[in-house]
Order: sequence, then C-alpha cells, then structure tokens
Amino acid sequence: MKKFSIKIEDNFYFNRIPFVTSKFIFLYKLGFTRNSYMYNTFKKVYDFFCKNAINLQSDYKKYYKNEFDSFEKYLEIKHNLTSKEIFNLNNKYSCYKNITMCSDWNALNLFYDERCIDFFSKFFGGNFNIMVTDYED
Repeated sequence: MKKFSIKIEDNFYFNRIPFVTSKFIFLYKLGFTRNSYMYNTFKKVYDFFCKNAINLQSDYKKYYKNEFDSFEKYLEIKHNLTSKEIFNLNNKYSCYKNITMCSDWNALNLFYDERCIDFFSKFFGGNFNIMVTDYED
C-alpha cells in the first residue's frame, strides 16, 4: 500500500494504513519524551489530521451506494477527485477529514517550519507545503 495524501480546499485526504499511520508509531518516530511539551503538541497535531477522519469506503457503503454506480464514481463526483487521486485513494484505508472543523486550528502553524513539512510528507506521503500556502494572507 502506497502512502498518499492531498489537501483539496478544506478537506485532507490520506491513506490511513493502521500500523504505519498509528498515533503510537507517529509519536515514537518523533523521539520526544513521553508527556513532554513537544510530545503533547505533536499528539494534538496527529489528532488534528486523523481523529474522527471518515473512511471513504465506509461512507460510500453506508450513505451513497445507491446513489453512485461505483466507489470510483463516488470519489469522482461527490469529492471532485481526479483519476490519479482516485487511483491512490481506491482502497479500504482511504480517509478524509474537513480540517476547518477542528478545535485545534493552531496546529497548522507548525507547517511554517520546513522540518515539520518534511516529516509529515514522509510519514503520510504527499505534499504538506500546501497546508500553509492556502491560508496565508
């Protein structure tokens, strides 16, 4: 399974591979001391992206199966994704989250730091540079 993420408008799409993208592995790879300030900060950042993320296939099966002919059509029409994005998200691990509906909006401030952008890009896959550029004044 390939890592993939993309931000389209207010939605963040990614493949949430259970072991690879678990909160434990995420915090372990950062190497911060448990319950330190940075540990708790990045725990909030992880939750910002992953907590209550909606599994695309579950969403399709539960609400849209009768409305769209296929999962691919659901991704294309409902989420306005391109064929390349559909190819990368056409699996049981694909999720999305509306990042403007999060209580910890300040988490995006970390994406002004190149090291954070590089880390998240390697961890989730995709380009995290766009997280900040869409919201600059």
